[in-house]
Amino acid sequence: MKNKICKVGMLALSLTFFSGCGIENFFEIQSAMSPPKLSESQESIRVLIKSYFQKEIFWVYPKFEEKYSSVIDFSVSSANKNFKIAFCKVAEEKDTVHMIFIENSENKYEIFKDISICSTDICEVDINDADGDKDKELIIAAEDSEGIYTLVYKFSNDDISQINLSETQLNNILNGGF
Repeated sequence: MKNKICKVGMLALSLTFFSGCGIENFFEIQSAMSPPKLSESQESIRVLIKSYFQKEIFWVYPKFEEKYSSVIDFSVSSANKNFKIAFCKVAEEKDTVHMIFIENSENKYEIFKDISICSTDICEVDINDADGDKDKELIIAAEDSEGIYTLVYKFSNDDISQINLSETQLNNILNGGF
């Protein structure tokens, strides 16, 4: 009997050390299920994009650097520019993914450019020198009803635009572990 009471006591004590299982809210399931809070930067980006579209948005999570993230960092060293790139969909546009370039200007995030990609999903993103000019480009594996295809975007002349690569360059990217 004493052994049972000791085991129950140890179990109750160990449960209080788990996240969301403090004594004051031990029986509240909602407190244990709440997601972690967004950082100030993440919250600013979320609010900016939500106010930009003024519609319901859904985040798209492509694979980037062995993780899945709806917001990635993109630096252009030759232009001394740093962007956050957010991937999302608007409720009414089921076959369009928005790739939104966000710039931090005077400690405030602003949308630099919104590129609409005719795609049902963005599978993977890579940042690499795709065209051999020593500047890194944004390489995207997008998916539509016909399969997966590759898009490459470059920052030049204070703008971001899609570039076409030769078959050889594209094969080098795909064979290089994209």
